[in-house]
Amino acid sequence: MVATSRREEAGKGEKRRPGPSGPRDCASRRQRHRRILARMTPISASDLEARRARFFQFFRDRMKTSMRDDLPLPDRMVLLTASLDVLANYWHVTADRKETPVKLSGAERMRRFLTRHGAHQAFERVSAPMFRNETAREIGSFPFARYRPGQMNEVADWNDDPKFTDLEGLEDAKALTRWSYGGILYKDFRCAWVHKFASDNEEIYVAQEDHLGRVEPYYRYVANRGYFLLFMPIAFLSGTLERAIRSFEEEATVRNIRSFVE
Repeated sequence: MVATSRREEAGKGEKRRPGPSGPRDCASRRQRHRRILARMTPISASDLEARRARFFQFFRDRMKTSMRDDLPLPDRMVLLTASLDVLANYWHVTADRKETPVKLSGAERMRRFLTRHGAHQAFERVSAPMFRNETAREIGSFPFARYRPGQMNEVADWNDDPKFTDLEGLEDAKALTRWSYGGILYKDFRCAWVHKFASDNEEIYVAQEDHLGRVEPYYRYVANRGYFLLFMPIAFLSGTLERAIRSFEEEATVRNIRSFVE
């Protein structure tokens, strides 16, 4: 009760911003980021380099563990997706504010992070079949027309999906972010596996083994039901984490910034 009274007393006469979010707006986010950065006390160049190396080695150790075939899939997925999310968050906190706004959803943060550091062109794309499932709209030049129930079809993959930048301003921004490959990784993998220890989207799967040796996202067409399944090989997710660690470390070194918060 005392703490509540003090907060109420401190808030008297304070102007609140309009809207349902109150003080939890863009300004407060900027203040929070400044407080985080302010805690980064000055250190020597050699100490900074050593701490930065330890920071990224921590994630490399998590990556190596997630690649162990003897671990259950949920354990591997939690490590992979949580590591990517934490890296995306640290990148966002230290990002150049001229290029990256403070206020971003988790899915948009992941999309931007992987577009920059995922080092794979799939993260520049939006899944046309998944987008159509939610909006009933067809986007880009995905070859929907060549798929017919009851017939064999060539397997489509991420290369058939449209680029995010080609659709900006033409389609709903939230839907584009949601069904971008970064958005899918955040919502259908990170959120699902971390919070539920299982996938909850019946149209998106983790492919642990592929008899054709595919290591990039691809689709399967369910002919008797007329819809697509999206498969993400676990090798692709592991490779994404490996590339993101390397790329973010390179950026942090070039910009000479702390990629960590203590």
